[in-house]
Amino acid sequence: MNNRKQNKILRRVEVLIKQLQDSSFFKKLKNKYSRFQDWHDEHVSVIRILTVISCVAIMGLLLLGTKFAPVPLQVNVTGVNKTLDYENESGSIKLLSKMYNPKENIMVLSIQTTRQLDAGSTVPIPQNQLKFKLQTYNPEKATMQIIPTTSDKFTLVVRHLTPKYRALKVKVINNTPTSTPYVDGDDSDTPAQKRAYKKAGKTVTLRVVTNKKMINSSIRDSGRKTFAIQTTKREIDHQQNLITSNKKKIIAAKKLISIDKNNIAAKKSDDQYNTTGEKKSTQDTLDNLQSDIASQNATIKTNQDAIKIHNQKIELLQQQIADVQSGVYKLPGEIQSTQNQNFAK
Repeated sequence: MNNRKQNKILRRVEVLIKQLQDSSFFKKLKNKYSRFQDWHDEHVSVIRILTVISCVAIMGLLLLGTKFAPVPLQVNVTGVNKTLDYENESGSIKLLSKMYNPKENIMVLSIQTTRQLDAGSTVPIPQNQLKFKLQTYNPEKATMQIIPTTSDKFTLVVRHLTPKYRALKVKVINNTPTSTPYVDGDDSDTPAQKRAYKKAGKTVTLRVVTNKKMINSSIRDSGRKTFAIQTTKREIDHQQNLITSNKKKIIAAKKLISIDKNNIAAKKSDDQYNTTGEKKSTQDTLDNLQSDIASQNATIKTNQDAIKIHNQKIELLQQQIADVQSGVYKLPGEIQSTQNQNFAK
């Protein structure tokens, strides 16, 4: 029974194949293939030559692609709140923030300067002692404007910076005089090497590569004058926030003093019923409470002094805004970028 069915199916398949072979479509297809085979046989040598040429061309394009393809960059990126010290001990630079808007081709970097005095206190690096250079990995027609906000803070505004720049570095040269001697244990360095060392010790380099965290679409290039005023206003807001923080610390310190005084009064009242040993313990507690009151008073004084300084800064910043608006304050000129693909230095 099974054999009959199989034979029947085979006969049907043979009939379908014969019908397909006899069809006009199959005949056309067979005719086209026959003509292609004839053409191929006539031009076989040409086809082989073209195949060889194509392979060579593809290999050449691949080699060119590897030559001109972007090289992966190894950049020691400067992170936010990173402090860079000058080798000649003339101070340090701290990167406070970095923002970039690729649609506006503008980047904003905020830095803070510090110089350590021999006595232990710190002061800003004078503005007239600093020189800035801007370099990008790829050629860019970028410019950088330096906007001093307070005596120790600068905003660096980089304009015309397209996303093709790949990597950016800002060299900050500090010409502040220093008494740090040049050290060469075996006196083997030439005068030229010594000069190069001293020159390098005066420079720190901020290195930036764009990442998602620093993309900020709210940054707009509103022009040098307007941008300088906006930056100064943001610094005023920052100083006012610091004043608010100082006031909160003063309130907290006063509350602790009040609590300490209540504890002192309670301890003294209970002390009349204490033994000699207990009186000694009570006196130790009273001494600790008095010490804490003195510490809280010092905190109050420190924050009161800080508020005075912040208010002075706000007054100076407001005067700076007025001078920029009137044209009395001349904004520093812009710095033109240069190309430098050596990001190891």
